[in-house]
Amino acid sequence: MPTTYFTSDLHFSHKNIMKFCPQFRSYASIKEMDAALIAQWNATVAPEDTVYNLGDISFARDVASIARVLHQLNGEHHLILGNHDEVIAKNRDYFLHTTKADGKPLLASIKNYRQVVCDGCSQPLVLFHYPIQEWDGCGKGRYHLYGHVHDRLAPLPGRLLNVGYDLHGRLLKAHDIETYLRDLPVLIHHDGQNTLRPTDTNDARTQIAAALRRHPAPFTVLDPVLVATSGDSLALENTTQALLGELMPLADLLTPNLSELAALSGRSLPRDENEMLEQGRLLLQSGAKAVLLKGGHWSGGFARDWLVRQNADPQCFIGSRIPTRNTHGTGCTLSSAIAALYPHSKQLHLAVAAAKSYLHGAIDAGQHWHLGHGNGPVAHFWRTVR
Repeated sequence: MPTTYFTSDLHFSHKNIMKFCPQFRSYASIKEMDAALIAQWNATVAPEDTVYNLGDISFARDVASIARVLHQLNGEHHLILGNHDEVIAKNRDYFLHTTKADGKPLLASIKNYRQVVCDGCSQPLVLFHYPIQEWDGCGKGRYHLYGHVHDRLAPLPGRLLNVGYDLHGRLLKAHDIETYLRDLPVLIHHDGQNTLRPTDTNDARTQIAAALRRHPAPFTVLDPVLVATSGDSLALENTTQALLGELMPLADLLTPNLSELAALSGRSLPRDENEMLEQGRLLLQSGAKAVLLKGGHWSGGFARDWLVRQNADPQCFIGSRIPTRNTHGTGCTLSSAIAALYPHSKQLHLAVAAAKSYLHGAIDAGQHWHLGHGNGPVAHFWRTVR
């Protein structure tokens, strides 16, 4: 049975894209990148399949170079024009009426915007190169697919997804779209004040908890994100109880900073490691499976974190301090690294140790950066970018 795929921003013939988005483009030359992208496309897409490409096929500025690539791609290829598709837009007839070896046109359609219905998706799809704040049927739950932002997601509410190659490293099927979007809250585009707003945070937590119950994950890290490193509150008044009651029982690891630890345990800010460990044990008694107690705010030449688990002795992880103000997002980075590294060993203490090593290297590599004002970021790509 034919399959439908979605992608965007392949950027054939674009040298700098390998520098801007290196995660899936570690190639030595444009020729090597283009050949690899074509091979990956044809290994995925059969001649009878359909692909909706949401723009920016090629960075080439001539018809022949673009056509040379399109001649080699399997399937029925539909294009939603992107901002780098000017050559195609100016030569529509050529691309629509020039056929490949399989008899199909280089491009089956060329549009600026499109709505389609696809087997495997429970909602109609609104296709546009750019992310849209409000699209046709968004209040009814319809899906919006976009590109343009490469390896990022647009910070917009509703059921929308970037299908860009640099975010996923592959073409997406209808099943992927449905899995990503079906449990997201529907965009409420009209309330009493006639303003755009997402559903409230409590509803979002409920939706996340429901999704985790329906689709249990092999390993889940819960970073509370209640209080920033600066001490600023990031949560509503009822967030703590919602985390304890709905999300903490579903998580394999909880990663609070000291202020979040105090808020979750109902105690004052711990004054030393003994109080920190006691508050960690309180969270275990409340149903947490494991808690990583982060001691990065203590004074001294070394940072000591503790991993406390049910029916196990606490484990200490020690790292040297790096004198820098570039520590913005370290908590989120550590939690994400643990989640990414756990599948390698499936042993929590090894994942924590590896994640702390990665974070220490990221802080060290970015310690002398001068980016804007306030606390700067860490060098997340320190292992791949020199």
